[in-house]
Amino acid sequence: VDWAASRDLPVIIHCRDGLDDTLDVLASAKQLPKAVFHSFGGTAEDVERIREIGDFYFGINGIVTFKNSKLRDVLPVIGLDRTVLETDAPYLAPVPHRGKRNESAFIIHTAAHVASALQLSIEEVSDVTSNNAKTIFNLDI
Repeated sequence: VDWAASRDLPVIIHCRDGLDDTLDVLASAKQLPKAVFHSFGGTAEDVERIREIGDFYFGINGIVTFKNSKLRDVLPVIGLDRTVLETDAPYLAPVPHRGKRNESAFIIHTAAHVASALQLSIEEVSDVTSNNAKTIFNLDI
């Protein structure tokens, strides 16, 4: 974490059943890098706990389209300004492709669910999340 921060590189955090430990590591860092909580599937409380440590981004993928996903309810707490869209290909294909091999073309379904949950247009979700990715990865495109 310190190494990435000193080089202005982002960190991708895949935290599964280890939020306490992950937050301890982040809290002990001398400096925080830009970071994405990849494939985020946590609760609104988790978002608040993460935000107490730093102003991180949250990667949202096909999970948000699943019938029993509670992630749609968490999106307003995350906010579009801290959301990036992910595929997690070849896994976690969004509905209506669930159970199939995921691919980048399916991200439109994830974007549509995010847009619906936040009562925004797909275009706005696309623009903001693309700009967020450019910021995170220092892309000038």
